[in-house]
Amino acid sequence: MKFKSWTTIILTFLVGLSLLLTAAIWNYQPSYDQLTNEEDVIEAQLNGETQSKKQTIQPSQIIYHVEGQPLRLEYKEDEKELYNKMQTWSIFDFSATTMEYHSIDKIQNLVEVIFPTELPNEILKDLFVVDDEIIPNGSFDRMYIKLSNKQEDTQLLFAKADTGMAIRASIQNYGQIVTYLNNYRDNNTTSNYVIFENSNNENVYLPETVNLSSYLSSYKEIEVDPFINLLFKTPSSVKSSFLKGGAMIYTDGTRELTRDANRISFTDPSNATKIDDKSISVYQLLDQVHNNFMNTHLGFTATEPFRFVLSDLSTTANTNMVNYTLSFKGYPVYQIDSLTKISVQWHDQKIHKYTHPTIQLLDIRGPGQQSSVLNASNVISILQGENYKNRMIYDVAIGYKLEQQTGKQLYKLTPTWYVQGISGWEQLEVPEQWMGGENNAVGSN
Repeated sequence: MKFKSWTTIILTFLVGLSLLLTAAIWNYQPSYDQLTNEEDVIEAQLNGETQSKKQTIQPSQIIYHVEGQPLRLEYKEDEKELYNKMQTWSIFDFSATTMEYHSIDKIQNLVEVIFPTELPNEILKDLFVVDDEIIPNGSFDRMYIKLSNKQEDTQLLFAKADTGMAIRASIQNYGQIVTYLNNYRDNNTTSNYVIFENSNNENVYLPETVNLSSYLSSYKEIEVDPFINLLFKTPSSVKSSFLKGGAMIYTDGTRELTRDANRISFTDPSNATKIDDKSISVYQLLDQVHNNFMNTHLGFTATEPFRFVLSDLSTTANTNMVNYTLSFKGYPVYQIDSLTKISVQWHDQKIHKYTHPTIQLLDIRGPGQQSSVLNASNVISILQGENYKNRMIYDVAIGYKLEQQTGKQLYKLTPTWYVQGISGWEQLEVPEQWMGGENNAVGSN
């Protein structure tokens, strides 16, 4: 066969093969889109956990008032156990009433439970065993249980301290519960609280001495991809660029997500608050954010001994806000750039703004280290001194300061005093003359 004939045959074969491959490519239906969608569903969840509202709403303090002296349970574990027991009580016979805040001081024996934020009365059905009945409208930030051997008209009171609005209720087996509460106090270690009156003339209870240690914790970073898949309607359309200082910004032309060293901050301007927005109750706000947002993407990225707890819940003309703050061994953890806070602004049943840490604290490394902390008397002296003259003070608390250790994959948690003012929680400003020396009376572990 001539060379020209061979060439013709080979060319014909190659043309035919090309046509077959082209047809195969045109008719091929890849499963890439479907797999991507399935992966998006998985990646849109963080590596956190779901929490019930009962788990997330925890008191900041439980105070025993015994013959006029406020006492604390020395260990947060005992306080937590007591509150868990309270949540098993059967509560009934609710009715609206009013309360003069300082009249509580005249009751010699009672238990006071303080919550870190104002809560709607409807939440009582989520927190306690409540008979199926109507609970009067309103809100509360404190709970009082009278320790009386008599069948009091008011055994239990949920009150909002600054307004005096309250609801009273009865507790099943009240006499047995009073005995239990008294025995629990006697069988556990207690110490004194020192009272400081805040700018609203309300009592703030400071532990007389603080016996807490400092700790080191390992951590890991949370990837940004799950946040992008969660917060953008079409993640494939999101473009990224660098900002000054090393932060990254991601946008689809409308929504924006900024990631810096420690957190993400997301904004959806298309869902900004409007004058004609439908009103939403505080309970509805918490229910929607907690169940329909945080739990669906496993946003509570903390494991014991760390936990995110509800710290702020509010509806205003401008925004609806839900904040969760990290706690460690039952104490709040503070950090200036919100490494320890989850914040959600919610409009029209959708997210408007969202901030979340991208650092997840893990295991405690080694034993705690002895730490020196100012005692309550010295803290009060500072608050009554020049540094805080003419400044609003709403609350004072002992918490943990969080600091990254230079050159190490560790964060340090140090017990520190904090003050809540107009700008929120800030570290206590200790005058130079209080640094060391005889003035620096401390509690140590």
